[in-house]
Amino acid sequence: MAAPVEVCHVACCANRAGGGVVSWGSGGLLAFGSCRDVVLYEPTLVKSIPLKGHTDAICAVDAVYQSDEPDLNLLIASAASDSTVRIWSRHGSEAKCIEILQFGNGFVMDVCLSFLPGSNVPILACGGDDCKISLFIQQNDQVRVGEVGGNTLGFFDCQFSPDGSMIVAHAFHGALHLWKQATVNKKEWTPEVVISGHFNSVEDVKWDPEGEFIISVGSDQTTRLFAPWKRKQETEVTWHEIARPQVHGYDMRCLAMIGRFQFVSGADEKVLRVFRAPKNFIENFSNIAGIPMEKLCSHLMKSLLRIGDMAVQPAEDEETFNTISNQYPEIYFQPLILTGPVFSCCAYTDKNTAVHSRIIWSCDWTPDSKYFITGSRDKKVIIWGQCDLSVTTEGNTLGSIKPCSTVLDAGDSVTAVSISRALTPDGRYIVAVGLENGKIILYTWKQSGQEPAPADWTTCVEMDDSQSHALAVKRLCWRHHVGRAGHNDQNSSEWLQLASCGADHCVKIFSVNRLAL
Repeated sequence: MAAPVEVCHVACCANRAGGGVVSWGSGGLLAFGSCRDVVLYEPTLVKSIPLKGHTDAICAVDAVYQSDEPDLNLLIASAASDSTVRIWSRHGSEAKCIEILQFGNGFVMDVCLSFLPGSNVPILACGGDDCKISLFIQQNDQVRVGEVGGNTLGFFDCQFSPDGSMIVAHAFHGALHLWKQATVNKKEWTPEVVISGHFNSVEDVKWDPEGEFIISVGSDQTTRLFAPWKRKQETEVTWHEIARPQVHGYDMRCLAMIGRFQFVSGADEKVLRVFRAPKNFIENFSNIAGIPMEKLCSHLMKSLLRIGDMAVQPAEDEETFNTISNQYPEIYFQPLILTGPVFSCCAYTDKNTAVHSRIIWSCDWTPDSKYFITGSRDKKVIIWGQCDLSVTTEGNTLGSIKPCSTVLDAGDSVTAVSISRALTPDGRYIVAVGLENGKIILYTWKQSGQEPAPADWTTCVEMDDSQSHALAVKRLCWRHHVGRAGHNDQNSSEWLQLASCGADHCVKIFSVNRLAL
């Protein structure tokens, strides 16, 4: 039987720190610091030789050996706040500066030395505050890679791959940029797909109604959309960030899907905004995810019909809404209000009936709406409901709603709970619990009688440190349509998928083996 839980996607980015937060090892593994996740290394110190010449603080240095005998020839590059990069050569105990590269009023933040593929010709990469990477080789041939506009805060760091055929750069907001050298024209470097994610705490994550993509919001003031990329002639499907529907001026806190390509987001400014995808995004999504436009448009029309039942804000508030809607193109943003029945309280707890003793941070319904689960800072998880379903109540359920489960002690403050729509083969609910320490634990629960019993709860999987988050879990969300191959029948599929987000800046997707729980 397959392992109960597999990590199938992690979205994250590098810390906003200086040179050294990203490293490309000689074995080909790229490592970078992300929130509290770090890479440890052991620097070797040898006898020091002072290299004098810079007139201001040195911010970056790199070196390569030019022969198999390390004491014979060492090439060193250093960058400093004096707007220069100096090239040094060391032979034995003798060292001298062989060239000075001037950058005017610019500032080089990192340097990296390597060799042209298949040769012993040194090549130097300089990452600057002008959003450009400058490449120098010993014969003075130079190449620039980077973006035109958009990345105005420049790069913190850059690294060559071990074979010198790729360059990775680390931008101010944590984003990684990757370029690959063309096979035919060695002077041509093309951008490549690279991992991406939020650069601050991820506060909420939701699956779209059809389970084809997820949207997340974070305190980095962005909303991001992740979807699977089905490439031609490739059997493996990989997940990538394909859009940022909202780049905001306030920290984002929550979102809700209101249709296939519509969502509502909330931020610290205490305003809700409604977004709808334009046609060109749906076309691009169709190409990336391999879903026919006919299928997407049919779901889109159903969503628009549902939105048509909502009433537009009355004219007297038009001026207020205009100040908000002018910030976004009309095709993306549409102010709406919901109309419908007025809600009334049907059940509640008070000082005499409360079970939780601290703030309740998360809650969710079972798929059949029979039970309601709560998770609290007091480390407790409780399932509520009308435990004796044979008792009929005429409109008033206040007296019949009570805890239907024993109190589950999760071991730490519970910050997120979510119940899957699919059941285990023996008919048990699958409950995901996220903790303040970053742990994610999977339980199953089934009511065994009219009174709660300890045997109701079963601990199935406690994810290890490599799978869990490094900081508090902010949200858990099960995929509605499940299966790694896109199966739609939840209770006949072997695999479920669970999305999570945390204060460690990460969005993760887990494949969960339902039959192994």
